[in-house]
Amino acid sequence: MKYNSTIFIFLFITIFLFSYPLIAEEFTEDITIYDEAETSEVIQVPEGIEIPDGMVYVPDGYFVMGNDDSLAEEEKPAHQVYVKGFFIDKYEVSNRDYEIFLQETGHSIPKYWYDERFNEPDHPVVGVSWEDAAAYAKWAHKRLPTEAEWEKAARGTEGFIWPWGNDRENIYQTIYLNIHGTADDFEYTSPVDSFFLGRSPYKAFNMAGNVWEWCEDWFGPNYYKKSPEINPRGPKSGIYKVLRGGSWVNKIYNVSTTKRIRNYPDVKLNIYGFRCAKSLP
Repeated sequence: MKYNSTIFIFLFITIFLFSYPLIAEEFTEDITIYDEAETSEVIQVPEGIEIPDGMVYVPDGYFVMGNDDSLAEEEKPAHQVYVKGFFIDKYEVSNRDYEIFLQETGHSIPKYWYDERFNEPDHPVVGVSWEDAAAYAKWAHKRLPTEAEWEKAARGTEGFIWPWGNDRENIYQTIYLNIHGTADDFEYTSPVDSFFLGRSPYKAFNMAGNVWEWCEDWFGPNYYKKSPEINPRGPKSGIYKVLRGGSWVNKIYNVSTTKRIRNYPDVKLNIYGFRCAKSLP
């Protein structure tokens, strides 16, 4: 029996050692599948261009803007748009970021600055108007993204419905985004670096849910029907400014990459925040 036990142990160790690389490889491949978005796009930064800290690079080129399948007419028609390469913030502007701006400029504090539901340092700043967001962007030597830039950064060149892809079976899984309810572990806003698996094709976080994000453009309900093909910047004037991305109060169908809403540029709500963009040198 002792001899048989020794042979058995020897065979078990041998099989394990030979099988381990296969097991490890299979495990690694599974991790990779869930670590990356569905996109097959390869992002190459032009030679000599350095990506600013805290930003991601979105290359120049065409993408499909809008959604013909949407019930909202302002999202139609889907059309090809060329956007020049640019940088966009990897994260929404946080309370920590905004506090530095307040200290250095004396700018007025946001509407919900002392509200404990929204003032954690690593959560997105809320209660800021379009005017506040534009002032911050100017101070940071950046700007607000155009609506076209924002949509390309969110959906990439493969026309994703949500930043992570088009997987309808998983759209309600709470590993991707912060929306209505507490199943995602957040009753209100979430940290700006949360939901790693919900990143966009260019690795920007929280471009669906958390907070609506102000864009540079004036809102035009019929703008898509007449917008220029190259670097559209919205109507020349208007009443409302565009917001994108959805927030912690919305359902999944209102946080798609093509969803458009608008409001007056001086409005401050606890579902409104922003991120900045920057042109290439």
